[in-house]
Amino acid sequence: GYIGSMLTTHLIKDPSATVTVIVRDVARAKIMLPDNVEIIQADITDASKLQTLQTQCFDYIIHCASPTKSSYMLANPSATSTTIIEGTRNILEIARYCNPKSVVFLSSMEVYGNIVCSDGHRVTEDETGYIDANNPRSCYPLGKLTAEELCHSYCREYGVPVKIARLAQTFGKGVLPEDTRVFMQFVNAVLS
Repeated sequence: GYIGSMLTTHLIKDPSATVTVIVRDVARAKIMLPDNVEIIQADITDASKLQTLQTQCFDYIIHCASPTKSSYMLANPSATSTTIIEGTRNILEIARYCNPKSVVFLSSMEVYGNIVCSDGHRVTEDETGYIDANNPRSCYPLGKLTAEELCHSYCREYGVPVKIARLAQTFGKGVLPEDTRVFMQFVNAVLS
């Protein structure tokens, strides 16, 4: 995706770095990534395909994989939740066995939920607001929140050195023209 490809493009500038990425769509990855990146084709929800990676040594693991299109989330809420939760568990299992220096899980500001309570109190970073579990779009923030709990559990139970980054809107050079988020709709409208 966008963030993973931007991180990879930056990291590979270090000539001593070996960068390995796990992707579902190799053809798309080859368009977005530099030639000197090792690409492993796998679905992160398929634990059996990822088990072989548990014997490899990775210094750092940055977990960026997640559905990000709202239209996809609304049409596929169970697949969205599964990708986030099972994918994170599988990545943490790799980390558990390969003992990296650090793992970063890219979460979302959406885990805060509704940040203004009915009494006017604004939610702070150490709190969460209301997330309506009956809303199909909530599969994304609830999936991310559950994945964050898995990260904390793997840190406590297995010593996996995981950090969580809660990202907000991400955009810039390299966003694909077919991206449907509102900022890209404005850019496409201006261009046309």
